[in-house]
Amino acid sequence: MGLFTLTDSGGTLIDSGSTPTKMEKIKILVSALVVIVLLIVVSTILLNPSTRKADEAHSDITSGITGIVLIGPQCPVVRVGDDSCYDKPYPANISIKSEDGSREIATFTSNSDGTFTYKIEPGIYLLDPLTEGGAILPRGGQQVVIVEQGRLTNVTITYDTGIR
Repeated sequence: MGLFTLTDSGGTLIDSGSTPTKMEKIKILVSALVVIVLLIVVSTILLNPSTRKADEAHSDITSGITGIVLIGPQCPVVRVGDDSCYDKPYPANISIKSEDGSREIATFTSNSDGTFTYKIEPGIYLLDPLTEGGAILPRGGQQVVIVEQGRLTNVTITYDTGIR
């Protein structure tokens, strides 16, 4: 029996005793490479802890960051009693970096109501609010956060709409 068992597009067996043509070898190689790439991509996504939804639980970590992301102003002039102009909750992507900002440790996404809880080991971190597609606005200001053992550090992250 030959090394390869090939079928044509209709499922008919191609002589397994014959040596595959150069084109058949290329098709086999390309198919194998596609499978390998897909396995790498899927395993990277499933096993990578650095990018996850903010509320995903890590039962062994008891410390972290919790809070809300807001965006504002909503109007050029905020009038007392006009609730439509107050800052609104904002779903956003936030990068957690080393204190000096030189290394990204993780990213997370706040919920649609702007809230988030992200469990992380104690330490000093730089929160860097990300903008979509390199846009200038809205933009959030970076802030340093200190995470203590066994505690959730509360923060408010504010994005500026640029409305004045």
